[in-house]
Amino acid sequence: MGARPLALLRVDGRVRMDKGSKKVRNLILSVAGFLCLVLGAVGIVMPLVPTTPFVLLAAVCFSSSNKRVAAWLQKLPFFGAYIGNFRTKQGVSKKLKAVSILLVWLSLLTSMIMLQTPFTYVLLSIVGICVSIHLLMLKTKKQPTQNTRETGNTREVRGAVDETLDVKNTLGGFF
Repeated sequence: MGARPLALLRVDGRVRMDKGSKKVRNLILSVAGFLCLVLGAVGIVMPLVPTTPFVLLAAVCFSSSNKRVAAWLQKLPFFGAYIGNFRTKQGVSKKLKAVSILLVWLSLLTSMIMLQTPFTYVLLSIVGICVSIHLLMLKTKKQPTQNTRETGNTREVRGAVDETLDVKNTLGGFF
């Protein structure tokens, strides 16, 4: 017999997967998530490998397959910031932009010094300029003002609660 296709069941007018198919899907998504996470980690030190798309893709894979790993990924100091900024659509802090641009140029300059060819200088300079422009064009995260204070999942402004930062509402529709 050949491989069994993913079985779909019709329950209450909805199409659902059977338990065996869910396990296969979750395994495939978990493997894809770990692969994307490794590629994202490689992208931190390799100038031409992007970090953010792979980390965000890993977060999507884990949120659909393994909630425990998704929560762990969100708590990581470096990757958690990428995921949190993307999910809440608040933007990227000025500090993160500056650190990212600095790290991009340090890694590109290191590669230029190691390879020492005119083609490499031109190519990596173009890559650096493009990545820097992209990072500078990202929405900048607004810093809380003196009249604003963060409290749990909401933000209070002069006694009124700003519900736009309610995490359940913000993240509920995303994943």
